[in-house]
Amino acid sequence: MAKLLRLTLALLVFSLANISLSQVQAAPSGDPANPVTVNIEVKVDNPANFWDLTYLTKDSILSKATTIKVSWDAKSDKGKTSGSEIAVTKGQTAGKVAIRTVKGSLVNYQVTVIGTNNTVLATLSMNVRDSKNQTKTVTISPPETIFPNINYGNTTSSYSQYTSS
Repeated sequence: MAKLLRLTLALLVFSLANISLSQVQAAPSGDPANPVTVNIEVKVDNPANFWDLTYLTKDSILSKATTIKVSWDAKSDKGKTSGSEIAVTKGQTAGKVAIRTVKGSLVNYQVTVIGTNNTVLATLSMNVRDSKNQTKTVTISPPETIFPNINYGNTTSSYSQYTSS
């Protein structure tokens, strides 16, 4: 019964999965000769449990998490760059992606939990104005209740709104 409840809670968590937060800080335009880096550090809390759970997508597909990918685009008056990279693969506890930009770029990045057959299980989108070398940390954890806990820096929030994309 406990396993069934745990699975049900996990399925509910990822059916609520399109999360958007933003943090924008003002900064001057940059010089391409002086690049800066935004490091996106992804941590998996309780990895044995996280990688072992079966999640339910909003399309009613059951899937286990296989990778966590970071995608980004950086816009400045000097142009636009974009890319994506797998930050964490199944069984790992953490990973890091370095995004090289010019000072003053607006960096839009998205952290996506991907399941088997490239099924999107959860997404977190963020915006940051890149004015200096900085590191942003995103922690992903298995559900403890029907609402996921998202930790960004020193703040914790619960998300309970279903958003379709």
